[in-house]
Amino acid sequence: MDRKKKTNGVMLRSTLIAVCIVLGLVFAVMLGCTVYAEYLLSKVNYVDPDATVPTLSQEEIDAIYRETETIDPDFTGPELKEEDVELESAAQVEVDKENVVNILLIGADYQSGDVARSDSMILCTFNKHTNTITLTSIMRDMYVKIPGHKSNRINVSYTFGGMQLLNRTISQNFGVEADGAVEIDFSNFEKLIDLLGGIELELNSKEADFINLKAGSKLKTGVQTLNGKEALWYSRFRKDAKGDFGRTNRQRIVLTILLNRYKELSLPELIGMMDDILPMVTTNMTKDEIMNHVVSLFPMLANAQIVTQRIPADGAYKDARINDMAVLVPNISKNAKILQDVMFEPPAETEGLFTGGVG
Repeated sequence: MDRKKKTNGVMLRSTLIAVCIVLGLVFAVMLGCTVYAEYLLSKVNYVDPDATVPTLSQEEIDAIYRETETIDPDFTGPELKEEDVELESAAQVEVDKENVVNILLIGADYQSGDVARSDSMILCTFNKHTNTITLTSIMRDMYVKIPGHKSNRINVSYTFGGMQLLNRTISQNFGVEADGAVEIDFSNFEKLIDLLGGIELELNSKEADFINLKAGSKLKTGVQTLNGKEALWYSRFRKDAKGDFGRTNRQRIVLTILLNRYKELSLPELIGMMDDILPMVTTNMTKDEIMNHVVSLFPMLANAQIVTQRIPADGAYKDARINDMAVLVPNISKNAKILQDVMFEPPAETEGLFTGGVG
């Protein structure tokens, strides 16, 4: 073998060794990230995505249907019976799963014991085509068909069968299927905000007085920094002219601020908080599904526009009392269209909708 061939052989072996070292380092980093991701995801609480497990006995369910409420003396809507109300079911919409992801966010209220109702329901639609994240509040008093049960308020479906039945209820009524659901107890909602050092909100006098009463605070009107407990009571306030509509709007305001604040964190800062955040989360998604969504959606998060809306929308429902319950009877087709349109294009500016921040 001549000197030139020998030199080339040495260079080739050296090159191969260098490539192997680089590839080894890449695989080591990937393995390390995978192991750490697996460690983080092991902290999440998982429920079976395929099972709708009843959370109540039939006797307890029957008791809920027999519940009555104090009649509001100012109520002027019609008094109806269940058989008087005909509810449609919207056709399922075909969604581009590669570019549109729907995650149902559930705020669970366990104040009265182990059984909770979904006090807050927000469908979070990530649309990579339009670079938008649309938060659609689903009003808890909306009267809908519940699969396997008689019609009732939509939040009762969560009580009857957890996030799986709530998913099915939204899908069968409005034609939009969630790709997964994430639940957080309201007590943990406080911790999420405290981890950020609080959030800034502009309060009116009624909001400030309510929070001060409930949280023992000394907040004033105007822009204030609220801790987790104060922000929670802000999100639950509904003792004004807008009632529950105002409450869900406050929830969207808080969630928008939270999303924007967490978007501002560096990756090391965000990873550092995962140990505290993930044990607060319950989901019906698998670890692989979570990782796929993270990888798919992460590039759009930094610059995505946040849009908020609610269903039922103005002009797309009527107030009524059904079996002694004050409910919102939705126009299914109108509200299904509002919910489905964001899968393809951002919603138009409407009353009760704000974009990108507090409005």
